[in-house]
Amino acid sequence: DQLLELGARVLLATGAADRAGLWLTGERHVGLGQGRVVEDAPGPIPEQWKRLDVSTPFLQAVLESPEPLRTEFGPEETMQCLGPLVGIHGAIWIPLRARNCTFGLAMVAYDHARAAVGLDLETLRVRADEIALAVAHYRDTRRSELAAEGLRSQVRLSRAILCGVSVDSILPQIARAVRHHVQAEFVALGKAGGSPMLPEGWDGPDEWRALLPQEPLLHIWHTVLEQGREVEIGGEALPARPGSASDHALPALDRVIAFPIEIGNRTCGVLMAGLLPSEDSNDDMVALESYALLAASALDREAARGMRAEWVNSWQRIVEESSECLVVVDEQGRVREISRAARLI
Repeated sequence: DQLLELGARVLLATGAADRAGLWLTGERHVGLGQGRVVEDAPGPIPEQWKRLDVSTPFLQAVLESPEPLRTEFGPEETMQCLGPLVGIHGAIWIPLRARNCTFGLAMVAYDHARAAVGLDLETLRVRADEIALAVAHYRDTRRSELAAEGLRSQVRLSRAILCGVSVDSILPQIARAVRHHVQAEFVALGKAGGSPMLPEGWDGPDEWRALLPQEPLLHIWHTVLEQGREVEIGGEALPARPGSASDHALPALDRVIAFPIEIGNRTCGVLMAGLLPSEDSNDDMVALESYALLAASALDREAARGMRAEWVNSWQRIVEESSECLVVVDEQGRVREISRAARLI
């Protein structure tokens, strides 16, 4: 956030601009881009200007444009869908690119026609390129840090599973790790036969949890259990986002992905995650699958413990109810089981 605000102020200081903004769009360029807007005149900036719907045809054209794009508005024209253009005479839009990847938008706006004369397109392009490199470096560094943290988290979870930590304890830990290290907005992790309304592992705002028993999330959950395959939908297929307790709209999701948790050839659970726009969707998929495998390992060990306990109980009943004189002695010579017939003797 600080880097975006600093970049916006650099753009504002370049020429005769009255307003500047920077938004990051994610690799798929859908939904709401998150960013910062600053103005030359002091005063509050509307909170909703920090979120820009980059799915509009106009902004899609800007993102695909090889050059900065200038827009001018007449007195009768309005751009209600783009809040940062309220009260603006014209604007220059510049896609943020680094290493042949477009991941954001820069805007420099002015509220008088004569102000456009003082804006040097080449200088703005250079500043935008510098900002893009700084943001790309920050994101690369942050991605490496998250990857290292995620690996350490998976090692800790693996050790806990090997030490026999119960599923009721480990599944919520896996959900928390997924949400933090994959940058998910919510994570639901549950066993087959359970209700998606009450997943064994959950991490995220309660407002998203309330949508689990509704379509299309409920359909995704049952499809994964019935067909044993990964299911993905785009964020645009979700119902209108609910408001949170603090009266701020929840962030728009880029997509929802659900993975089957499998033991052998049997689907025994579901890992579902609502993902925010991401720099690298492939990394997200690999991370989610690795956490699904951890959950499968935990459920497999729980099932094995249950089978061992059942076997021991069955063995005890066989010995106890036998008409033969049976005595079970361990390697230290201690009597472990004895039949009724042997007990009478």
